[in-house]
Amino acid sequence: MPTALLRRTAAQLFMIGIPGPTLDRATRAFLAEHPPGGFILFKRNIRSGTHLRKLVAELHELGAGTRPLVALDH
Repeated sequence: MPTALLRRTAAQLFMIGIPGPTLDRATRAFLAEHPPGGFILFKRNIRSGTHLRKLVAELHELGAGTRPLVALDH
């Protein structure tokens, strides 16, 4: 199996957090290279209900063929 495919496949085994309330350029680049199986959102990631819906939609668009799971830490 090619190394790039192996990395992408292994990345889908993880759920990760993102650093802030928006997806900056560096975060988008990392997620394009290593699309995780899911995301954990924390207080630092959420501003409002509307913002949360938009952020989740953006995270779903980044999926590598399947929609990543999204979990909330309360």
